Amino acid sequence: MSQVDKQALREAALNAKIAGEAPVMPFDKRIDALNAFTKLLTPVTAIALLDENESLAAENADLKHPRTYLPSKITTAETDAFINEMMAQGVEMLAKKCSENVWCEDDVNFMLCYAKQLREGKA
Repeated sequence: MSQVDKQALREAALNAKIAGEAPVMPFDKRIDALNAFTKLLTPVTAIALLDENESLAAENADLKHPRTYLPSKITTAETDAFINEMMAQGVEMLAKKCSENVWCEDDVNFMLCYAKQLREGKA
């Protein structure tokens, strides 16, 4: 696709519009303005502009609805294992703090068992 000079096309379109709306303009100037516009707006240029418009409209629709553009949740085995390890370490830290205070040994053992289950992906 060739690069479209949009500014030149815009100026030619404005001149052609004025020529079409101003019947008092000399005939040769009206024809020159219309010819300049049709030289710039070839079928190839029109198709390129329409394709660009469709592409931008699709991109805009994707940006308005991010769930169609990007996955809402990315999960991998490595990510899940890392998160489970972090949670297990947190539970172990809590169990250690609780064991230093007056806590039931069964509660601390439950916390340690839960940390183990987290690491195994069973929690």
